[in-house]
Amino acid sequence: MSARKPCPHCGFEDTFGLDVCPKCDQPLNQPYQEEQARPFLFQFVLFLLVLGFVLYPYLKKQFPALEKKVDPGAYTERQADRLFEQKQYKEAIKRYKTSLTQGTLFSKRRGGRERGMVHYKLALCHVYLKQSALAIKHGEAALKAYPSWRSPLAYQMLLYLYSVGKQEAKIDALAKRYKKKFGKGSQTYIELGNSYGRIRSFQKALALYKEGLKKYPKHPALLGGYAWTIALDRSTNKKQLKHALTYAERANKLTRGKRFAILNTLAELHMRLGDTKKALSYAKEGVKRALRRHKKVAKMRLKSLQHAAMLGAFKHAHRRPAPPRRSTPASRPTTVTALAQPRPASRPASKPTVRLVPLRKIPRLRFPPVPIPKGKAHRRSRRLLAPPQ
Repeated sequence: MSARKPCPHCGFEDTFGLDVCPKCDQPLNQPYQEEQARPFLFQFVLFLLVLGFVLYPYLKKQFPALEKKVDPGAYTERQADRLFEQKQYKEAIKRYKTSLTQGTLFSKRRGGRERGMVHYKLALCHVYLKQSALAIKHGEAALKAYPSWRSPLAYQMLLYLYSVGKQEAKIDALAKRYKKKFGKGSQTYIELGNSYGRIRSFQKALALYKEGLKKYPKHPALLGGYAWTIALDRSTNKKQLKHALTYAERANKLTRGKRFAILNTLAELHMRLGDTKKALSYAKEGVKRALRRHKKVAKMRLKSLQHAAMLGAFKHAHRRPAPPRRSTPASRPTTVTALAQPRPASRPASKPTVRLVPLRKIPRLRFPPVPIPKGKAHRRSRRLLAPPQ
């Protein structure tokens, strides 16, 4: 039996004359060689990259020059955002367009998501400048640059612009994409119903609201939208208006009478049904409950209802009495010869009809300034205009 010889690799002594160590499976007749240390440079560079990626959002705020060199497109976009907040839309449009042409430190062109967001902001600027054609162009470019847009904001803006331009075919096409992208939730039915309501396509709007109310029967916005669409449609009769009034009252009960849009719907329905007192009370409550951005609209709505109520009362007070029905005596012949007799020449003169002219259409008279005479003419005019003694 050979003497115990420790393993040069792991130090195990119980070798029993074997050529291979039973513990580490290394040859026993080769000397132990120490492993060389791996270079630390790769790990250090990787650590710096991760640290820079984590600290970049903080560093770009502290050192704007760093962002200008690393990502000039984002730097220009941030400048444009500040101008947009200050309502300098024309200057913001110039900066947004330059940010589209700029790239980053690693690529000449910005990503699809960033370009889509810039196009969306450009569309918003044109909306505020009331340039609907350019707004539609940039809104479509936003969806084209970034098709997998997770937020419905770009779709909602395009729906609004199409409805303002009364482009029903484009609304139909975008509605299919909207349903496919965001599903058939309550917000989908509300947005599409509002869009069709703006272009006076009431049948499509009512069909969408009915479909939404089957899934969400207690949604106040769907109930109010359904009632408002019926109130806007001038071809509806009293039965349909009363049916819409039940929906609006249910929505008002669900919101506890705190939503301006539903109060406005109730005012419109009561006005169309002839109950001016209730209509004005709901309109006044709507002015109180309206948000700051809706205050102006609520006050204008109240004034229009007050004017309509005054006009209706005036018409009712000055309406023409109905002519009395002529009683046909029993002895009067009803033959063709009797009907063919000529009418008497003297007919009662009809009363003149009163034509109401709105106050806004009455022209305001403006007289030219009277020239003041000078010199001899001035003295002569004074003598002529002097009162007799």
